[in-house]
Amino acid sequence: MDPIDYYHQQFPADLDFISRAGPYSTRGKISFFTLSPSTVLGLKQVKGCELQEFRSVENKHLFLMCYFFLTILDQAIHFNLRSEHKFFDFIARYPKFKGFLVTSHNNMHPNSLLVFATVYIKYFSVFGATEDFRSLSRIMLRNICDFLRNTYPAMTGRLPTKNQREEAVSIILNTIQSGIFEYEVDQRWLETLGFPSDMNMFNEWIQTLKNQLDFVINSPFNTMKANSKSSLLLLNPQRIWASELPVFL
Repeated sequence: MDPIDYYHQQFPADLDFISRAGPYSTRGKISFFTLSPSTVLGLKQVKGCELQEFRSVENKHLFLMCYFFLTILDQAIHFNLRSEHKFFDFIARYPKFKGFLVTSHNNMHPNSLLVFATVYIKYFSVFGATEDFRSLSRIMLRNICDFLRNTYPAMTGRLPTKNQREEAVSIILNTIQSGIFEYEVDQRWLETLGFPSDMNMFNEWIQTLKNQLDFVINSPFNTMKANSKSSLLLLNPQRIWASELPVFL
């Protein structure tokens, strides 16, 4: 499936479905455990718990890529634009990426989602995944900029001046860029997944995202508006469906 079509047409439904995957995921969070290949592909069985939800999602790698971008935006705003986070959270309200057991209240690094994606790609012999990620990176970054410049100020009354909006865009893009490179994958953790990941593919995706970030940050055209239809997926999909707004990003 085309990654942009998936993002607009199927991702909101999948996100809502997975956010109901109890007992570890709830409306407000999605557990690392719910998405982990060791759980989904059947290596680990938890007595009394049937975690079938993510097994039934057809486009697992696309779900994980899309959720990666939502999660990294949320965490970047929380980390480096803290004064805006409560306002962003109020209108976005998509589930946080959390851990399991002792880490169930901790935000997990978004890069883990991409590592998971490489496992599913290898396991299901998916082709063209790197181009999928490249396409999503291009549109997601453009629409993050549009969200901060247009949608977010219009919905919250925040960032009223152009200088404030441009500063917010710069802060978030640079935070994302530094954040994705500060994550070192622990080999011992990879072994717990139970299935082989593809770290060459993962590193290629990170470099692809870095290149796209460099382009957007340094391009004189980075003030171009994104497709207005896209500027709404950073919002909670349930709220979008309820109001029949187009999916955003």
